[in-house]
Amino acid sequence: MKVKYNNGGKLVGNQKELDKNKDGEINGEDFKVARKEKKAKRQAKRSLRKAVRGARKSKRKRDLDRDQDQILFNETHKRLGTKRFLDEKVTNAKQ
Repeated sequence: MKVKYNNGGKLVGNQKELDKNKDGEINGEDFKVARKEKKAKRQAKRSLRKAVRGARKSKRKRDLDRDQDQILFNETHKRLGTKRFLDEKVTNAKQ
């Protein structure tokens, strides 16, 4: 017994999205292409996350380096008793 379709055997609804090779049928080749697309999308997302994570790490490292440089600068001027450090100390005391 042959099944008759009301739509003439065409793809309906979101089935058109599953038909990756646009041949009008959903078969194993369509799923193979879909898996490749999914894998590529996942890898792109993963590399983006890795890049963002790396940027965050470098920003934290940069901030840490800046803080360490500032501490070293303050300690050096404190030991030397330079005018700039003493002026900053007086300004901070007034505030």
